[in-house]
Amino acid sequence: MTLEGACRHVRLKFQGVCRRLGAGRSFLALAIMGLAGCDCIEVPAVDNTRPTTLLTAIWSVGGQEQRRTVDTTENTSPIVVHVPQDFRVQLFTAGSDAGGVELIGLTGRIVRPNSISFLEFPGHAFADCAKTYRAVTEFVERTPASSTIELQALSTDFHGNSSQTPTLTLIFDQ
Repeated sequence: MTLEGACRHVRLKFQGVCRRLGAGRSFLALAIMGLAGCDCIEVPAVDNTRPTTLLTAIWSVGGQEQRRTVDTTENTSPIVVHVPQDFRVQLFTAGSDAGGVELIGLTGRIVRPNSISFLEFPGHAFADCAKTYRAVTEFVERTPASSTIELQALSTDFHGNSSQTPTLTLIFDQ
């Protein structure tokens, strides 16, 4: 596949994600369709704005896709999501910044009745090529010893400005 073909594929994939997220995500739609090109941008000399960060949990029940989102613009309150036991949940994390997104991260912790342990997700650094929009996908599922997972997404621009989503809590129903 040529570079031009790969860019077209990426744009179409992002547009599909945008349609799944719905009309209420107009900022995300703009970021995905308008800014998700394959070319690197020049990092501005000054950037005092924080990036926008989004975290969406996606799973399917009975063939129906379910999703819940927290972000740093529209959905700024923590949310709790009940997921059927033994379901795998896709975590879509995105960052958008006019000066380029350098890092996207995801933090998580498993909350048990008598303890808390931390989930390890790889950080995604993009220092070699500044782009206004970056997105990654991770997956989580219930472990035998856990029923609640608390998650937050973080994005950082090339000037060290960062933003973090509110907590998205997954409760795996027994």
